[in-house]
Amino acid sequence: MSIQCGPLNKTISYHEIQRVRKIRTFQSGPALSIERLEIIHGEPANSIFISPEYREDFVSKLKQRCPQMKIEGSIRS
Repeated sequence: MSIQCGPLNKTISYHEIQRVRKIRTFQSGPALSIERLEIIHGEPANSIFISPEYREDFVSKLKQRCPQMKIEGSIRS
């Protein structure tokens, strides 16, 4: 998965994605909204915050590519 925010790029392998959850934070990251998704990935676990325009569709498609991924809580707005 490739994440882009302005000149910054981050690539995460689908097989490294462990969990995703909805989070509300002002912490910096490639997300323009405070309503974000936190993607936990890698070993040791790292996280990145993103704000996809269509959150539920994004998580559904991500789950298809990452069957090992756990979804914590509700993703709905």
